[in-house]
This record gives sequence, C-alpha cells and structure tokens, in this order.
Amino acid sequence: MRVFEAYCLESKGVKIDFATVEGPDLACILERFYANVRKPDNTEYRRNSLIAARSALQRHASTHQPAMNIFSGDHFQKANKVLDAVLKEKKRDGREPQVQHKKPITDEDWTKIQHYFGDVSTTCDPRKLSLYVWFAVSAHFCLRGGEIQCKLRKQDLLFEGEGVNKKITLSTDFMSKNHRGGLKGSETTSAGCITDAEQVANIERYMSKLHPEVDRLFQRAKTSPGMSLNADLACWFINSPLSHNKLDSMMKLLSENAGLSCQYTNHCLRATSIMHMKRCGIEDRKICAVTGHKNKNFLVPYNNWVNEMESAKFADAIDLKPLSATSALCLPSPAAAAGPATPVSQSTPAESVPSTSTPFESQGFACNAQGAHFSNVVFNVTPCKPQKKKAAFGPHAKG
Repeated sequence: MRVFEAYCLESKGVKIDFATVEGPDLACILERFYANVRKPDNTEYRRNSLIAARSALQRHASTHQPAMNIFSGDHFQKANKVLDAVLKEKKRDGREPQVQHKKPITDEDWTKIQHYFGDVSTTCDPRKLSLYVWFAVSAHFCLRGGEIQCKLRKQDLLFEGEGVNKKITLSTDFMSKNHRGGLKGSETTSAGCITDAEQVANIERYMSKLHPEVDRLFQRAKTSPGMSLNADLACWFINSPLSHNKLDSMMKLLSENAGLSCQYTNHCLRATSIMHMKRCGIEDRKICAVTGHKNKNFLVPYNNWVNEMESAKFADAIDLKPLSATSALCLPSPAAAAGPATPVSQSTPAESVPSTSTPFESQGFACNAQGAHFSNVVFNVTPCKPQKKKAAFGPHAKG
C-alpha cells in the first residue's frame, strides 16, 4: 500500500481514497501503476512483489467497498492484462532474476556454532545462555522469526518424561502465517521436540534463572555482553522481555559472535532444520507436521537448494570426469557437523572398479553417503538387447 500511495502522490499528486474512488478510475490508475512502478533506485520490482502489491490493494479495497474486485471485476480486466503483459515481457527479455531463497547454514558454520556453545553449560553468561536456548527452540520447532518467538511464555515449553527419556515439546497452538484460526481454521499440534539430554538440562538451567515476575520465555540479561554472573545468584535477568526487533536479529548476533562465514537470518535456521530432516530421509508430510506448512509442495524450494560443493560435483559429472570416493555426490549427515567425519571403510574403492563403457554410455554413480547401508558402490548400467521369443514346442505349438 505504501508503494501504491507513493506512486499516486508522485505521478498524480493526489492520495486515493478507497472509500469513494470509482472502479473505472482506480482501474486506469492501476494500468499505469503496473507498467511504470519502480523502486527508489529506479530498478524494477520482482514478479512476486507486483503480485503481492495487487493482493494488498484488493484487501484494502474490499475493506471499504466489499463489491469491488480487482482480481476479476469487469473494470479491472484491462489492468490485469497489462500486469500479465509486463510479467511476460520481463520473463522474455531476461529481466526477471531467479528467486533467492534463504539458504541453510553450511556444515562448516554449523560446526562453528557447536563449538561456540561448547561451554554454555559451565559458564555463567546469561546472554550466551539465552542465545543458546533461542537457537535450540527455534531449530527444533522451526519457528518463524518474530512471529511466535516474542509471544513464547515459560509455560509454553512442556517438559515430559524423566531421566534420559525427558523431552521438551511445545504446548501451545499459536496463530501463524499458515494457520490463522477462526471458524475455517483447524487445530494444529507441532511434532517438534527436544530430546538431547544436554540441551534439556541447559534449558532447565536457563528457566531457573529467569525473572519470576515476567512470564515471557526470552528476557533481558542483567549483564553487558561478555560478562558473567555469580552461579549462586537466583536471577540472571531483569523484569523486561526481549523486544520483537531483538529476537528478529538473534541469528545475526550469533553469526557475529561465532565468526560464521556470512550473516545469517532467523529464517536461515528454519531452512537448515528442514534440510537436516530431508537429509535423514524424513518424509515431506512429516516435516510439515514440524514446520506448520499446509502442503508438502511448499517444501519444493528446499529440494532445489544445493551448496557450492555439490554444484561442483554436478559439473564434474556432466564433464564425465571419473567419480571417486571424494567426488561422488553425497549429502553428509547432520551429525557430522559436530566434528570431523569418521572415514568409511572402503573394501573396494570406487577408483578400482573397471569401466568399459563408451563416452555415450552410463559411467555409473558412486555413493559414499554417511549413514547409508552401503559405501563406494558403483552401478554400471548397460543396455540389454531384447531376447527373441523362443519357438513353442509340444502339442500346442502352431504350424
């Protein structure tokens, strides 16, 4: 709406009143808006941005005039054709960049994060402990940045079981982007949980140090960054919860503190959790039970993501370079992020398998994925000639 209002003020010098504007007049404005709107730096908006702008205008217009329909109204047919033509022209001329999804955290950076939190159970740094709890809760429940985190209360984390079987689940069904509630909504239960004994113990320690008069899960620490408190002090936090903006920048803070290769966002952590579940072979419909996606088709962008190392392996395969145990396509196990990978025993290295195929025949596929039930197995596919049907003999033979 702000973009549309700014365009109207700049091009026509007026502000559109949706309560009184007529359909034909708004349609004429939209025709020029779709064709000429630009960013402040004079670059074009992406396809999704233009479509989102039209949806926002429809929501705003229907609030003041319920009968007005920007999507399918007779007055807006020409405006929609203009938008369709603009999008097709951008696609044809190569002016539409690829969608840039938030990339997951790399295995190297994941290892750095584990090392950064390595002493969290022994130190008395409330800021580091708070960041650790935020990281664990956000990763295991796939929470969107700022959407639910600022509303989380102490009682929303439910501790179940005893001893080594103790786990943490989310006990509250929050409103989210995909689950708005209401008469058409449905009850949703997050399948996410925290079962690691060390993580459970650190979260219990964190909750024992929270301010008793604040029900929020994430609170402001008493200390400055890098300072520690007395372990015997009953409360490490003040009577004030963390703000929405502070929680939105938690992954940015962790990127700086842990010395990561780039600055990640909160949504990168959500994407990482999804990628780790996919690596372990968990079905998409079960992943949706953790992430809250309504349809497993929304997980398709996570299937398309590959890191730079995997892209290089794809290039080697296309160039018909020999596949070896180190160049074979594989996805490392998430558990490998905690330390160096354990070498897999190689009874028959992939390099020693002879290949007699021509450049136009299959060169085989070597798999050395950790956690698999096989290693360095090469499948050589050779086309087989169809066998001739044998002549029938006996009393039922023809002829």
